[in-house]
Amino acid sequence: MEGFVTALCILSLLVFSILITSNGVDTITKTKSLTDGETIVSSGGVFELGFFSPRNYRNRYVGMWYKKIPNTTVVWVANRGAPLLDTSAGVLKLTSPGILVLVNGSNGIIWSSNTLRSAEDPVAQLFDSDTTDTITTAKSLTDGETIVSSSGSYELGFFSPGTSKNRYVGIWYRTIYLKEITRTAVVWVANRETPLFDKSGVLKLTSRGILVLVNGTNDTIWSTNASRSAKDPIAQLFNDGNMAVRNTDDEVKVENLLWQSFDYPGNTLLPGMKLGKNFLTGQEWYISSWKSDDDPGEGAYTFVLDTHGYPQMFLRKGTADYLYGSGPWNGLRFSGISDSNQIFKFNYGLRLNYELNTEKVYYTFDIPNISVATRTVLSSEGYVGQWTWIDQTRGWIAMARAPEASCDMYASCGSYGICNIGNTSVCGCLDKFVPVNPRERALGDRSNGCVRRTPLGCPEGGEDGFVKYSRVKLPDTRNSSFDARMSLEECRRTCLGNCSCTAYANLDIREAGSGCLLWYGDLIDIKEFIEGGGQDIYVRMASSESGYVNPTPRGRSVRWKWIIIALAVSMTLLTTAFFYCILRRKLQKKGFGIWACITFNAAGKDLLSFDLGTSIGAGNNTLTQASKNLSSGKKEVDLPWFSFASMIGFILKSSGYMSPEYVSRGLFSVKSDVFSFGVLLLEILSGKRNTSFYDSHFLNLLGYAWDLWNSGRAQDVKDSILEDISSTNTLLRCINIGLLCVQESAADRPTMSDVVSMLSNEASFLPSPKQPAFSFSMSVLDQSPHNRPEICSENDMTMSILEAR
Repeated sequence: MEGFVTALCILSLLVFSILITSNGVDTITKTKSLTDGETIVSSGGVFELGFFSPRNYRNRYVGMWYKKIPNTTVVWVANRGAPLLDTSAGVLKLTSPGILVLVNGSNGIIWSSNTLRSAEDPVAQLFDSDTTDTITTAKSLTDGETIVSSSGSYELGFFSPGTSKNRYVGIWYRTIYLKEITRTAVVWVANRETPLFDKSGVLKLTSRGILVLVNGTNDTIWSTNASRSAKDPIAQLFNDGNMAVRNTDDEVKVENLLWQSFDYPGNTLLPGMKLGKNFLTGQEWYISSWKSDDDPGEGAYTFVLDTHGYPQMFLRKGTADYLYGSGPWNGLRFSGISDSNQIFKFNYGLRLNYELNTEKVYYTFDIPNISVATRTVLSSEGYVGQWTWIDQTRGWIAMARAPEASCDMYASCGSYGICNIGNTSVCGCLDKFVPVNPRERALGDRSNGCVRRTPLGCPEGGEDGFVKYSRVKLPDTRNSSFDARMSLEECRRTCLGNCSCTAYANLDIREAGSGCLLWYGDLIDIKEFIEGGGQDIYVRMASSESGYVNPTPRGRSVRWKWIIIALAVSMTLLTTAFFYCILRRKLQKKGFGIWACITFNAAGKDLLSFDLGTSIGAGNNTLTQASKNLSSGKKEVDLPWFSFASMIGFILKSSGYMSPEYVSRGLFSVKSDVFSFGVLLLEILSGKRNTSFYDSHFLNLLGYAWDLWNSGRAQDVKDSILEDISSTNTLLRCINIGLLCVQESAADRPTMSDVVSMLSNEASFLPSPKQPAFSFSMSVLDQSPHNRPEICSENDMTMSILEAR
């Protein structure tokens, strides 16, 4: 290091001209001199300049030393041949021509600098570094020399690890950690697989921007590559520990670098380094252990971000032996990391970051306070740990370490097993699961895992549901798929519709949760957290075993749901009465039957209400009178002498209420009733009449609702006055039911009992609807005037004439 100290003249006090005078703590100006007892400090706090006396001497000198090293280490002296004999009279001044002058008490010049050119408003400034952090095409690095980052935190040079005599080029922590740990805190090694066997090595930079390490016979031991052509390149050691090659005139940005050491990690992950993969170039970022403390060559262990399925981190021995899995990223951290871990307890502002897109996926971490040294290290014994340097204790402290307990070992409890370090037997089965081999499990062999005690209904035609498990590390995601746009309810439906899907969970647990993560096949490597940490997962189970977890907020939507159920029951009773009416009509004379009082809201906003009783019908001419009353502005019309059969005919034979099989073939069944109910349900949800679309692109409400459903905007169907529907999921479910009821084929429609079940049990599965009857748009019709339907009623009231079949 003595050679480095004597070479630090390039770190010395520089004098230069600027347009604006600077009066910072790292400067001397024409109006602000430096007297004995005062100092200036470089902006990064690395160096200090002032007056000093070496050892036991009383003579005074102006010098420069490391600020942060307790025992003063002087690296430069101004007046080394002309000491000041007066211990308090010395003054260091800056003149107008830009010359530094050291004078004594009688104003005699003791020492002075010179200048290369004329000065205008000069200032003398102490820098952290100038060129000591670079290698150029004209200045190589030989064994015994080092370069230091401008902040003084990192140093690059030649070293021998442990007891080895082999020589390597590496980067290590520098000034604030003193000699006892500089060589034991190596963070990167260049020639880790090809050591030098003597001190003849030289690190050079070629004009093509390639770093080359050669031995005494000029043989290449190690070299870099270049991502693009170079022009006047330099190799620079940055304050984050990254050694990079760039063009001198290029702005310091990642995209401008020709090469960087951060792309080739060793056994250490520093803040800003990445674990992951670039999908475009195929480059992978991972850390690998040293073979031993004496050999930095790649060892048996690697710590990687696996990109199969939804990415997660794995500690591996070789390529196939998995020792530890982090669980997938959940928006805050990897699900296998407890939020009570020490990594989050220390107030250093450490942040975990994760990015996934079509071009690359990577994990990194950063810490705003660069004076805090923290690193992730993979040891040669196969442990990965997060370490932070503590100045007070002058040592490293482990903030996190894995694997640390038996539950950290990958798949320690087998498939569908769950590990809890707080239990007497750390391995158990998920609730509603049983051991595959109870005897072997009792003897300590848990590798066989667990199975469901009740087989799944799918694909055997049975029904399945889901069981919620909380505070767990999510299983291995290598056999998974994900969609960040889906809601949890959409995720549930997707999983339920695929017999191969075994579980689902939110992709991101921040705020209310978002995204969808789906598992296929057995669930492996699950851990239960005693304290904070983990998240919820929903595991597929036979319907007899599943406990319904309602994702819909309760409240007013529950009351609204029961209104719909009551309507469904009423419709069923109405159908029964209709068939009774038809039977009696055959036995009675025309004009006798059941009468009804029907109230219509001409604005189309209120539900049709029925008041059924018995009396004598009077005839169909009442419909005409009803139309006249509505046309005159009367909103409610009483039809007290209207036969029940006429009423049903009025409803069903109005365009859109009547099922397609009844329209085309005169066939009527319970599925015709379901069709009519579906139309009524969509009218209630939308606040629009089915026949109020004559002047729009759509023929009727069914076509309008179907178009919104297909375009993913089904929630736009909702009428603004339906405030009771407080959940979008509830609204979409009811629209789905309505569209199922109005499907073209009667065989595709549910029965009324199915409809009641769908409305009352939100855990029940809803199939996707097919295109409704009469749902084609007006654009497919001939829009010529003679084919356009005549508008006969200004208030949208439909009129039908009943005729016997």
